[in-house]
Amino acid sequence: MLPWLAGWYGIPFDQDLLAEPAQRALLRHMPGLLTRLGTHAGLVELLSLYTGVVPEIVEDAKEKVNGSQAGPRHFRVQFTPHMEPGARTTQ
Repeated sequence: MLPWLAGWYGIPFDQDLLAEPAQRALLRHMPGLLTRLGTHAGLVELLSLYTGVVPEIVEDAKEKVNGSQAGPRHFRVQFTPHMEPGARTTQ
């Protein structure tokens, strides 16, 4: 049923990659996400729902021509995995 509902939004759900609770959360947030389509906030929310981690989006500086951005916009998405307090990393 969830993949069928996702089809209404054009979202492919892979049962093996996205757990059912995450699928339900994504579908629950889709109406609001559609209002922010193509925005920084919308991308952060969408990636957070898919991955469970809030990403940092770093935009490349572009020159402005006549007060507006010139050319295509480029950005980098960075994820920092959540670590439990007291967890240790191996180097």
